[in-house]
Amino acid sequence: EDCEKCSQFTICDEYKCNSLGAACEFKNDNGEEACIYANRGDTTPPVIDLLPITPLTDNDFDPVGGSLNTGYQFNDQIPSYSSLEIGIKTNERSQCKISSLTGKTYDEMTNPFGNAQYLYEHKMTIPVSSEEELNGDQIVINKAGQSYTFYVKCQDVNGIKNLHDYFIKFNVNNAPDKQARG
Repeated sequence: EDCEKCSQFTICDEYKCNSLGAACEFKNDNGEEACIYANRGDTTPPVIDLLPITPLTDNDFDPVGGSLNTGYQFNDQIPSYSSLEIGIKTNERSQCKISSLTGKTYDEMTNPFGNAQYLYEHKMTIPVSSEEELNGDQIVINKAGQSYTFYVKCQDVNGIKNLHDYFIKFNVNNAPDKQARG
């Protein structure tokens, strides 16, 4: 709501505009510079959807869920003992978080999905952990032959947050670890 205060500076530039709030957007139309409050009337949370990471395409995934909770599942099993790149996209600039635990609110979630910037596309790598048992809300793949479900929620620049989980599901094959470690 403070976006208009940018005009109080001697020079209002993109950096100063963005520093006034996540919903502030710097415009330069026909030489007219302004810092405006984007999406002032927005009252709906971001819509989350699949973002396939190359070389994968939409055909490598199946949609899952019902009317409230939706998401996607990988069609093929993920190779054991390998990291996994996942992605989502939103219909508006958003910050997103991911959890291995269902039912958490956006504010209760502690793991950022990718980075903490307000973006349309969010990507991250889920690492492999050699630990047998994990404590807390860890975002890792730690067992071959297991099914995993991670839960995502986002908030837009106006602070409107998803109430329902977006799912990302995959199965890890049960092949033995053949990688040299040391």
